[in-house]
Amino acid sequence: MKNNNMYKQGVFAKCQVCKKDVILDETKHGECTHCGWFNNGFAAEIPQTLVFPGVVSLNKAIALHEAGLPVVPSFDDFVVMLKHYSEVEFMYKGIWYSAGFCHGLTGGKATGIEFGASEIPESMQEFDTIEEFAANVKLDGYLLKDIWHNVENAKYM
Repeated sequence: MKNNNMYKQGVFAKCQVCKKDVILDETKHGECTHCGWFNNGFAAEIPQTLVFPGVVSLNKAIALHEAGLPVVPSFDDFVVMLKHYSEVEFMYKGIWYSAGFCHGLTGGKATGIEFGASEIPESMQEFDTIEEFAANVKLDGYLLKDIWHNVENAKYM
C-alpha cells in the first residue's frame, strides 16, 4: 500500500528566506519552522510577485528577514493579497475578520468588496472597489491602515 504522506519522504533544503535547514515535501514545498516562509519553486521563479500561499513576495520576505522583522504583510500587502486571492482574513482583538469580492472583476478592477466579522453583524461594510476599501475600511472607528500593527495572522482564506 502506497503512503500518501508527502512529508514522510521529505527533501532537505535551505529556506529561500532565512537559509536555515528546512524539510520540504516531495514537490519541494513546505513551511519553514524558523521564519514561517512557505518555500516553493514558483516564488523563486518570480520573486517580486505574491505566490500562493504566501502573504508577501519572496523578495519582500527576504528583505523583512534581513531587517530582523517577521515575515508578515503590511496593510498594502494585505490589499495585494485581496486582489490576488479574492478572499483574505486576519485576527483583531481575538476576532476573525474577512474581506472578499462579492461581484468579481470589472474592467480589470476588483469590485464589490465585503468586509467584517460574521459574528459581529454591525461590523459588516461594503465597498464598490478595492481602492475604496483600501482608503476607507474601518475597525473600532479607526482606518484599518492606521491600526494594522494590531492585526494578527493575515492570510488567504
